[in-house]
Amino acid sequence: MARPPYNVVVAHPTISAAGNWIDDFVEDSSFTFKKVEPFKATSSLFRRWIGRLGMGWRAYHNSPDVVVANFPHLALSVAFWKMVMFRRTKIVAWSYNIPPLDSRIKRFVIAFLSRRIDLMVPHSRVETEIYSSFYGIPRHKLVFVPFQRGRLPEAEPFEPVEKPYLIAMGSMSRDYRTLADAMRGSDLKLLLIADQHALKGVRLPPNVGLRNGISYVECCALTKSAEAMVLPIASKNTASGHITLLTAMMLGVPVIATRCDSIADYVTDGDTALTVPPEDPVALRDAMERVAEDPELRAGLAQRAHSAWKTRYSDEAAGRNLAKVLHLALNGSGEALADFVPEGY
Repeated sequence: MARPPYNVVVAHPTISAAGNWIDDFVEDSSFTFKKVEPFKATSSLFRRWIGRLGMGWRAYHNSPDVVVANFPHLALSVAFWKMVMFRRTKIVAWSYNIPPLDSRIKRFVIAFLSRRIDLMVPHSRVETEIYSSFYGIPRHKLVFVPFQRGRLPEAEPFEPVEKPYLIAMGSMSRDYRTLADAMRGSDLKLLLIADQHALKGVRLPPNVGLRNGISYVECCALTKSAEAMVLPIASKNTASGHITLLTAMMLGVPVIATRCDSIADYVTDGDTALTVPPEDPVALRDAMERVAEDPELRAGLAQRAHSAWKTRYSDEAAGRNLAKVLHLALNGSGEALADFVPEGY
């Protein structure tokens, strides 16, 4: 293995070679970084796989000591080339969020190629245990690092929204049925930003307004004006809702979330958020009413959540975590992994 500075190549499916990712916030001089140009967006599954394999091929043309590949499909593509070309390059699979699959063939391929990956980084502790037991991935190859959410340009709401209101958003693994039941008959008002497929079989009451097809910056503007963010989670197997959660924490907006393992890694009930049992509309309504009626509670939750975001989940914290993971991939051992602690934890 070469001596520092180590050459680190970053492969991200949606960030250009000139774009910004958390490697731009690494201050450790042990590393130099270069990004691989992503493949063009396409609806074709075949073309997406060709694009991922092409990115993996180009990554190795930069003579890397480490390749950081974002998301499972791209990491597995990089691992394929490592196997075919007999490389000893270290691979760090960032945002390794791959739920248990029914297909035995897919499970075999994932387990087989994962052997070539040196470290896999899921964004919740429960996922490290799930992937290890389900895919047979050695536990020492899985390390929890929290998701990150950097600052975005502020924008005014593009359409007036009558205040006060609560907000909920997102379309992946959401329990909007429980949210609708909690809102039904309540005097509260809630703005819901979600795709129609996330609302299949859900009947929204009149005090819930629905929007979709708006930009993330516009979502942030609407979030900032809300009394609180409501985050009802349905998934038990993979982390979900982290972008929404950390956006609210970044903006200093109180959060009411479903109590689940992945959320527990990010917030503490009564301190940085209010958490409620899953599929419990009564508890959810009680929490929403508490937050809506108590400005001191809102202010305290918001202030502590924002402080936690800055310490643990900001771009700067993520840059420090990436440097730690890279050192672990290059020089670490099982004992070093056991001692690994993310920033602020």
